[in-house]
Amino acid sequence: MNRYSTLSQLKAIAREQLFGKYLPLSSTYLILYLLRNFVTAPAALLTMPSPFGHIAYYVIEWAITLFFAIFQVGISYIFLSNACGQRPMTGNLYIGFTMGPLKAISIWLIPSLLLALPTFIPNIALSLILELKGQRLLCALAVWICIVLPLCSLICLLIRLPYALCFYIMLDFPDMEAKACRCYSVKLMKGNKWRYFKLQLSFIPFYILSFFTFGIGMLYILPYKAQTTANFYLDLMQVQDTPAI
Repeated sequence: MNRYSTLSQLKAIAREQLFGKYLPLSSTYLILYLLRNFVTAPAALLTMPSPFGHIAYYVIEWAITLFFAIFQVGISYIFLSNACGQRPMTGNLYIGFTMGPLKAISIWLIPSLLLALPTFIPNIALSLILELKGQRLLCALAVWICIVLPLCSLICLLIRLPYALCFYIMLDFPDMEAKACRCYSVKLMKGNKWRYFKLQLSFIPFYILSFFTFGIGMLYILPYKAQTTANFYLDLMQVQDTPAI
């Protein structure tokens, strides 16, 4: 029977691997955040009437998210390298542009399409809700916060589960095509979705605490989560056969 490391062990290993390396890793996420906002900002200047303006904005958001799959390759590379004992370098954030940017986009195309609806529904709903007034606004916001947002967030997480390891696979098997990367991720996650789901949920308390730091705490949480995820992937690969390419 295959024995995997416990989630607590994976997180403990991640903390050891991150010790003394938070500056370059946190800087990577800060740069990515600034890049994302710089690219997204022009979409906010759309002046089309509602709801068409909202729809156009979120279509552009989807396209930007798909493009940023290239940077996700860089994030995966940085933390996978750190897990393997190599020095993490902020400049590797852009390595996806040299390792097949179109392949990265192709890998994330189907997941991004599946995520589009549950991602856009709460955003479009909130945009419409904010146009209400008085008691109707308060009631609609309560429904959005208590029902719509949590439900859509859960659906997004469930959709992401099978494809969570795509970019690590792309890095480990550079000759593998985009579809094969997705299929192998689905194969790896078979029987391990619940473990990965619990791993993601375990970071929720950290997200709540980061709220009280005005988001600054995310510079600790995001590297911690990414490093643990890289270790999760390596832990799965230790008991897997080499895939057919």
